[in-house]
Amino acid sequence: MEKLDINKHIGKVCQEYRLKNNLTQNQVAELTGLEPRHISRIERGLSKGSIDTFLVNF
Repeated sequence: MEKLDINKHIGKVCQEYRLKNNLTQNQVAELTGLEPRHISRIERGLSKGSIDTFLVNF
Protein backbone atom coordinates (compact mmCIF):
# COMPACT_ATOMS: atom_id res chain seq x y z
CA MET A 1 0.00 0.00 0.00
CA GLU A 2 1.37 3.39 -0.95
CA LYS A 3 1.90 6.16 1.59
CA LEU A 4 -0.90 8.29 0.10
CA ASP A 5 -3.30 5.34 0.29
CA ILE A 6 -2.40 4.79 3.95
CA ASN A 7 -2.99 8.46 4.76
CA LYS A 8 -6.39 8.35 3.04
CA HIS A 9 -7.33 5.16 4.87
CA ILE A 10 -6.33 6.60 8.25
CA GLY A 11 -8.23 9.80 7.44
CA LYS A 12 -11.35 7.85 6.53
CA VAL A 13 -11.16 5.87 9.78
CA CYS A 14 -10.77 9.10 11.77
CA GLN A 15 -13.72 10.69 10.02
CA GLU A 16 -15.90 7.60 10.56
CA TYR A 17 -14.98 7.59 14.26
CA ARG A 18 -15.74 11.30 14.56
CA LEU A 19 -19.13 10.96 12.87
CA LYS A 20 -20.05 7.83 14.84
CA ASN A 21 -19.44 9.82 18.02
CA ASN A 22 -21.41 12.85 16.77
CA LEU A 23 -18.42 15.16 16.90
CA THR A 24 -17.68 18.10 14.64
CA GLN A 25 -14.22 18.82 13.29
CA ASN A 26 -14.13 21.84 15.61
CA GLN A 27 -14.83 19.63 18.62
CA VAL A 28 -12.11 17.19 17.62
CA ALA A 29 -9.76 20.12 17.15
CA GLU A 30 -10.47 21.30 20.69
CA LEU A 31 -9.91 17.79 22.10
CA THR A 32 -6.64 17.27 20.25
CA GLY A 33 -5.23 20.79 20.38
CA LEU A 34 -5.01 20.83 16.57
CA GLU A 35 -6.46 23.43 14.24
CA PRO A 36 -9.79 22.51 12.58
CA ARG A 37 -8.14 22.87 9.16
CA HIS A 38 -5.58 20.23 10.19
CA ILE A 39 -8.38 17.83 11.20
CA SER A 40 -9.91 18.39 7.77
CA ARG A 41 -6.60 17.67 6.03
CA ILE A 42 -6.11 14.48 8.07
CA GLU A 43 -9.60 13.24 7.17
CA ARG A 44 -8.96 13.91 3.49
CA GLY A 45 -5.62 12.10 3.61
CA LEU A 46 -3.63 15.22 2.81
CA SER A 47 -1.86 15.35 6.15
CA LYS A 48 -1.14 13.04 9.03
CA GLY A 49 -1.33 13.39 12.76
CA SER A 50 1.27 12.07 15.12
CA ILE A 51 0.76 8.64 16.62
CA ASP A 52 0.61 10.33 20.04
CA THR A 53 -2.34 12.46 18.91
CA PHE A 54 -4.24 9.41 17.70
CA LEU A 55 -3.52 7.27 20.77
CA VAL A 56 -4.30 9.92 23.34
CA ASN A 57 -7.35 11.46 21.71
CA PHE A 58 -8.99 8.83 19.55
